[in-house]
Amino acid sequence: MSEPLMNRLAAVNPRVLRLVLPLAVLLVVLECWLLVLRAPMQQWRALRDEHAALLDAAQPLQEFDLTRQRTALSRLQAELGSPATGLGETDTVQMPLMSTLDRLAARHAVLLGTVRPAGRVPQGLVLQTDHEVSARGAYPALAAWLAAAATELAPLTLGELNFRALDGSGQVELTLRVSDFRPIALPAATGPAP
Repeated sequence: MSEPLMNRLAAVNPRVLRLVLPLAVLLVVLECWLLVLRAPMQQWRALRDEHAALLDAAQPLQEFDLTRQRTALSRLQAELGSPATGLGETDTVQMPLMSTLDRLAARHAVLLGTVRPAGRVPQGLVLQTDHEVSARGAYPALAAWLAAAATELAPLTLGELNFRALDGSGQVELTLRVSDFRPIALPAATGPAP
């Protein structure tokens, strides 16, 4: 520091210096607050307000009564009966068949086309229920899909496979027949037992 400034500071009354020094420190702190900390504090307050708003919005979800919902579900199931009520035997086979084939098709990059009933034929003491299935994809993907389907649909049989190449794109269309064999329920014998 320069000598004239030091002489002036030495001439100032120490009581005034003790009063001015804390004010200078307070002024520096206030300036730091305004320049450095004000923006982050405003962001923090905005985040705090947003968090409170989200908690208020989520309150109805937290009050969701699972027991009441289960009671309502069991009441509706009792009213409707079993899930297969009103469905034919073909439909009870077709729905799990479609979902399994679709899941396997997605896994093997195959596009599942249609799955539709192709008839029911009694074969002695069993009822054969057929479904026609179509799919499209690359030949190796279709082969892997068929292998996975044969494994996963173990009681069902796959047959009548027809492959057809599609217009030079490397894609192949496959049609096949999936058959389900179920025993025919015999009517109970009436009359005296021998």
